[in-house]
Amino acid sequence: MSWYKNKEIKKRPTIKLTQEESFEWVKVSQLDNSYNIADKTHNFYLWSAKTVQSAKELYENEEYSKSLKMLKKYCFDITLEE
Repeated sequence: MSWYKNKEIKKRPTIKLTQEESFEWVKVSQLDNSYNIADKTHNFYLWSAKTVQSAKELYENEEYSKSLKMLKKYCFDITLEE
């Protein structure tokens, strides 16, 4: 069921950075043909290694907002069943 059809599931809050802020790129993990990019509080799941590489290059060049924008644009949500 999609999140917008289930009223009990809330959409994740939008992550925004001010010009002075950054986020902390902690790790990249490969999970079944996808990639998990994690910082201290957020996880981004992407399909493309090229997108991960591009976002990492932006991050390393201290272009944090551009890196975050790319991660947000190409990420997908993942639901784990317990």
